[in-house]
Amino acid sequence: MPDIILDLPWPPSVNRIWRQHNGRTLVSREYRSWKLAALDAIAVQIVGEKPPEWLSGRLRVDIYLQPANRRRFDVDNKTKALLDAIESVGFDDSQVDVLHVERLPVDRVERCVVKVSPASPASADAHGTRG
Repeated sequence: MPDIILDLPWPPSVNRIWRQHNGRTLVSREYRSWKLAALDAIAVQIVGEKPPEWLSGRLRVDIYLQPANRRRFDVDNKTKALLDAIESVGFDDSQVDVLHVERLPVDRVERCVVKVSPASPASADAHGTRG
């Protein structure tokens, strides 16, 4: 089966996922709203598809972030929300061996594309982490 490729709404920064209220840490309204939109987008894109067998193994996730303006942001602050949302596809982010995040040139429309594929055993072997 081919890689899983998802076009998702622009994710919130990890700094905006949680909020403090009366001494408790809560998931923010902004994050809950974004996650519902992301889960809806995922459901529409993979409707009726059976998860591939390789999804239960070690994974590679490529994230492409295309901002709509030149406002500064840290690419690493976007990954937490995305990885949590795509778990609905059928894997846990602890399965991710390779995580690639890339900022694309500015365009009029914000885009976030996430590609999930099997991790190459060779990549882990090259770093002495398997075997």
